[in-house]
Amino acid sequence: MMFSEEERHAWVKSTHDEQRALVAQDADTFFVPPYVGPSGWVGVVIHAVDREEMQELVTEAWRLTAPKRLLASFDEAAG
Repeated sequence: MMFSEEERHAWVKSTHDEQRALVAQDADTFFVPPYVGPSGWVGVVIHAVDREEMQELVTEAWRLTAPKRLLASFDEAAG
């Protein structure tokens, strides 16, 4: 996860499919960021999403990079 200098936008790791779906759903809130966008990352206008949506985006971004054992432990603890 990365933030813009003004911390108005966050860039979160995503899949290309999820990136396309989010941008198509709401192009005022989600965008393809420079540099990392071609790798599937998605930009988010922070003030335009609620806490639950941001938490879901960050959790999914973490899941894409977490080691398998850590991910299994996380899923087990979550029930």
